[in-house]
Amino acid sequence: MKLSGYLYIVAVVLLGSIIFYEYVYSSGNWISPYLVIPVALGIGTYVLSPQIDWWHSKRFPPQLEEKVVQIFENNSVYYQNLPTEKKKLFNERVCLFIEAKGWQYIGMQEEMPYDLKAIVAFEPIRLTLSQNNFLMKPFDRIAVYQNPFISPNIPERYHSSEIFAEDGIVLFSLKHILPAFREPHQYFNVVLYEYAKIMAMTYPDIIFPTLDDSFWPDLYKVANYGKREIMGAVGLPDVEPLPVAIHHYFIYGKYFESEYPELYNELQSIFEIYHLPYQLP
Repeated sequence: MKLSGYLYIVAVVLLGSIIFYEYVYSSGNWISPYLVIPVALGIGTYVLSPQIDWWHSKRFPPQLEEKVVQIFENNSVYYQNLPTEKKKLFNERVCLFIEAKGWQYIGMQEEMPYDLKAIVAFEPIRLTLSQNNFLMKPFDRIAVYQNPFISPNIPERYHSSEIFAEDGIVLFSLKHILPAFREPHQYFNVVLYEYAKIMAMTYPDIIFPTLDDSFWPDLYKVANYGKREIMGAVGLPDVEPLPVAIHHYFIYGKYFESEYPELYNELQSIFEIYHLPYQLP
């Protein structure tokens, strides 16, 4: 139970205790000036519950479920190579990110599984691990569909991911989330791509590289796919070069550096990631 829930219980118990005491041991009337205390506590908790719970979570960070830790360890070279202290910070931030966001599991009766939330949270947390701010506001809602979807903003195409800044929501297809997390060199990671795009939008103090269409031709030398295949994975008629570059920086590391050395160094100055000399199987 969150701290705000305990405060509600305290307010109710205190309210009942004051009424009982006044009625039985004092005036025989339940009215008491002390009732203002539990009433104020209840109202204050109702109004400030998000801030109260966030403060408590940051002060006493929750522990990431061991099952999720094993998923990260088994599927991510990046996570495996984090130093112990960074790994601890990473786990705490995944928990806090999950708590801070609103989650929608579109077309499903049950709540979104915790491990799926953690896999989505993995990408914004690794993007921002060197930053103090990791919540990427105002994008506070995340919706996951089972399959590629159409949306009010893009009704003419089925696509696998989308950000909608006006509503602060990020949309993903589950069909594209899991394969890219499990086999990052085989599938384009739309979650990493969209959150790289969001980071460029929401961190004005970071000077990101400026890229144009000259970025695209050498991309096939890094991986076995290029712009056309990425557009097919996302399901939209165009993709942006900067978030693709950030995606490849994280996923392909030194292979990306060999083709884009200057760009790699610019991104390295932002993200500060240690890459193994060769990561591909």
